[in-house]
Amino acid sequence: MSKVSLHYENIDGKKSYRITYNNEYGKRIRIRVGANETYALKIQNKVIEWLDEGLDPIEEYKNESSKSETTSETKLTFLNKKVSSVDWRDFINLCNTNQEVIENASYTQDVVKIQIDTDKPVAIAWSADWHLGSLFTDYKSWQEDLEFILQTKNLYMATVGDLSENFPAKFKSARAPLQQILAPEHQQSMLEGILTELVQNEKLLMAAKGNHDVDFDEQLTGQSQIKRFMSRLVPFFNGKGFAQIMVGSEMYTVLMVHKTRFNSYMHALHGIKQEYKETIPADIVVGAHTHKPGFECYHHYDMSRDLGYIIKTGTYKVEDEFSKSFWTKGVVGVPTTLLFPHTHKIMIFSNAQDAAAHLSLYD
Repeated sequence: MSKVSLHYENIDGKKSYRITYNNEYGKRIRIRVGANETYALKIQNKVIEWLDEGLDPIEEYKNESSKSETTSETKLTFLNKKVSSVDWRDFINLCNTNQEVIENASYTQDVVKIQIDTDKPVAIAWSADWHLGSLFTDYKSWQEDLEFILQTKNLYMATVGDLSENFPAKFKSARAPLQQILAPEHQQSMLEGILTELVQNEKLLMAAKGNHDVDFDEQLTGQSQIKRFMSRLVPFFNGKGFAQIMVGSEMYTVLMVHKTRFNSYMHALHGIKQEYKETIPADIVVGAHTHKPGFECYHHYDMSRDLGYIIKTGTYKVEDEFSKSFWTKGVVGVPTTLLFPHTHKIMIFSNAQDAAAHLSLYD
């Protein structure tokens, strides 16, 4: 057997070990194995084994080196490393379960059915954009209208968003939150009291979210206390909402949304007309947001049973600087519809007082 020797050498300041042996032809072979003595001794022993087995130490050393680039005997072992054993189907099952739980926990809805048992016509006042807490809200007109609705028999209300000003401190303009005369928390307390009274008197039929009262909070925190409170009281639409209202034996359909992507500066009703055409041809389609009231009887579908009533609510925030700078002044307006119980008939008025005067004719 060829003698296998280990030698230490220093060539130009580079220290290393080399192993030497004679091959089968008697030629002296050298293998450099780095500067680690322990590793060099290990390879020396392996060279002896390879020669005994008739293997080529050069090739075997190449294979050995490719298995481990390190020249150190140090080995790191994690004794209790946690390994995931979750299958992707487990995540799908979790998603399905969470969806079901979250849906069951939610109070908001897209469709609602309301029954009003009566033999006489009823009126519904469509109201939005109160902006309670703003410096520029006409609180006198707002309170007069609210008290009138609370005191008038067979007169109901549906709200279409932006009931509070609710400007956050970090708004795009610092002037907006500074022009609130009530802090957002006090706006919420005031609004909760109003809504509770409306519900206790069976006046509030349904509500939709707005960008001020709901979206501002959700953009900052991911949730809205106003939405949570309102959705526990009455049917609450987290966007577009469709209602089927039974008045006596007659059903009326309503599409309600605070803000539509079709809004037009030139025509207050344009956006709501587009919702009527593209979403659903409801008997009554109501929108808000632009602070300009208006209504129109609109016949778009030839085979529909009746006209569509297109309604845009006004506002009580009439003098705000932003609207006057970029749009126009807001206008107070609470369009109100009369619905009849035994025949499909709708009448529309520009305010609740006029509607109630006509309603009194049926007492």
